[in-house]
Amino acid sequence: MFNNHLMKVCLAAVFAIGLAACSSSDNGTDTSMPTDPPPTATEQELDALKEEIAALRAQLGITDADDIGDSIDALMEARDRLQQQIDDAADEADLAAKKAAAADAEALFTGLDDTADDGSLTAVLAEISVSDSDDGGGSATISPANDGTPFLTGTGGVAPVEAVEATDTAVAMLGAWQGTELFGDTNGEMPSSTAVVYTDVGPNVGKAWASVYNNVDAQTIATLRGINANAVISASEFSTAGLKDHHGDRATPSNVVSVGGTFDGASGVYTCTSAAAGTCTSNLTTGGVVLGGTGTWSFNPADNAMVSQPDAAYAYFGWWLHQDANGPEVDVFHGVTGLAAADGTSFPALGGTATYRGSAAGKYAIDPVAPGTYASGGHWTADATLTANFEDPDVADPVAANGSISGTIDNFMSDGEAMDWSVSLGDTPLLGTATFDSATASPDPAGDDVVWTISDEAAPEAGSWSGALYDQTAPPDGNNVPSTATGEFSATYSEGGHTIGHMTGAFGAHVE
Repeated sequence: MFNNHLMKVCLAAVFAIGLAACSSSDNGTDTSMPTDPPPTATEQELDALKEEIAALRAQLGITDADDIGDSIDALMEARDRLQQQIDDAADEADLAAKKAAAADAEALFTGLDDTADDGSLTAVLAEISVSDSDDGGGSATISPANDGTPFLTGTGGVAPVEAVEATDTAVAMLGAWQGTELFGDTNGEMPSSTAVVYTDVGPNVGKAWASVYNNVDAQTIATLRGINANAVISASEFSTAGLKDHHGDRATPSNVVSVGGTFDGASGVYTCTSAAAGTCTSNLTTGGVVLGGTGTWSFNPADNAMVSQPDAAYAYFGWWLHQDANGPEVDVFHGVTGLAAADGTSFPALGGTATYRGSAAGKYAIDPVAPGTYASGGHWTADATLTANFEDPDVADPVAANGSISGTIDNFMSDGEAMDWSVSLGDTPLLGTATFDSATASPDPAGDDVVWTISDEAAPEAGSWSGALYDQTAPPDGNNVPSTATGEFSATYSEGGHTIGHMTGAFGAHVE
């Protein structure tokens, strides 16, 4: 019995081994699918060249697909030929761009030369408004005055451009000076004007309510700001467009409405008093909150309420470019708002020196005389350093003199590149009006002692500079040294008797 069972197990094992052998072999024949050999290095190079040529054809806009051969040498020749066509086209475009830029620079060269001679352009800084930023800082917005006074005006046949508005173009800050670009044209055509204004407007400051509005008790809105109050009224209850009646459904009529909010940044309570059947309304418009109805709205500030006020004392400088059928002309400008002119009659009582550091900006054009060179031009920024000497060593009593001022414009940048330039602003007397003007100074009014240096090569003096000093604090709180200087200059670069460069600019600086 046991032997029969063992025999059956052995036969089953033999049968299974036989089936496995049959399934893994078909009489010794391999039934797997054949595979292609990998591409050779030559075939890979051919494919890569064909793809490169197809890309070059597409770049050149060539749709002809004629046979260009299948050898590596033929494909490389086709590739090099197509690449040369692309390089030649790029060179032509680059040359055309250089010629166009040179033509603009040559026109600017002429315009700068004309401006230096006739001074026919005048910039009128009609208004600088300051808007609040989220962090409480001030941001300057330069715009024409609301009465339509043009920001830029012209004389001597130059037409003004009145519709000059701030653009979205970002202007990099120059130290403490923030810039704004303005642009205006005539129905999309010339004449047009582009200007860049730099100002040292500071962040908003908090002032006591009484110092701004002369009252600490409730005042009617009309008394506070009149129709100009709309933009400074704020309350969560006034956040609805269209008329909102603050008496509600009048289930319990009342002739007094109270709403918590702010006025010009100061916290307090708005109240509206009316007859029992009267109305007290608000309307959120694009110009701000309009409070109305038959009642009278007032605002009562909280104790110690502070009003956020923009910086009202600042200096500015900048340049503007006027374009019309006669070509471009450039002028520069500078000045202050809310800062008093320094009292030059106090200078004879001052001794020592004062250094003013700040920034400058303007326009330039260089038209070299060497064959094969191109004119270049544009706008620039730089550092400005002035030194006021309130003494005169050449007189019997040096301290009793008004003194003089000199300066340097350096670290020039144009179109993101450092320019190896500097401009020396020669020693010029300080006048009793706290102004200075090299054109009226002695002993050298002809050259005006302005020297432009390029790559350590100084040109003969040629140009002029002028400006003014502002903002003194008398003792005991100060020393009567002005805190701010603004001004402008022009410079000409000559070489071998040929004028090859014109520059004009303006600057602003603060005493150290």
